[in-house]
Amino acid sequence: MDLERPNLAVAPDPEFGSFHSGPLMGSMESDAEGYLRLVANPFLSFCYLTAWLAVMYKTVAEGFAGPLTPMLLAMLVAALWLIPHLMHYHCLDCGGSGRLLRWKRHVCHAMVQRREAGFPRRFRGPTPPLQIVLWLWLLLAAALVVNALG
Repeated sequence: MDLERPNLAVAPDPEFGSFHSGPLMGSMESDAEGYLRLVANPFLSFCYLTAWLAVMYKTVAEGFAGPLTPMLLAMLVAALWLIPHLMHYHCLDCGGSGRLLRWKRHVCHAMVQRREAGFPRRFRGPTPPLQIVLWLWLLLAAALVVNALG
């Protein structure tokens, strides 16, 4: 569930209560992320980046596209904008998922209950963007170990 309600062009049915556009929880404070339990999932973007690097290598090293190589290189560079959109988060409370770019706007019932009760998460852990960096370091360390083993 997102924090902001959509603006509707059609007025809502008065039998179902009033509809006020705006945030669901009033003003969100900067500490609201202390009540969220989210895990970052960067693997789809890592798979995309691996495929992107393979195509880039084929294009540059082997002349894969022939005379169309400059156009393919431009398209590959432009395709990098997709990587942030492929990173996702997963909520441990409600099971919901969404784009990592929208993780601060995620609101679920368990988070609202913790916030209203004034009980933030006990062990805070890293935020989802920092989790992405930690995943990247872990994958790079694993690649170095595999490379060292032969």
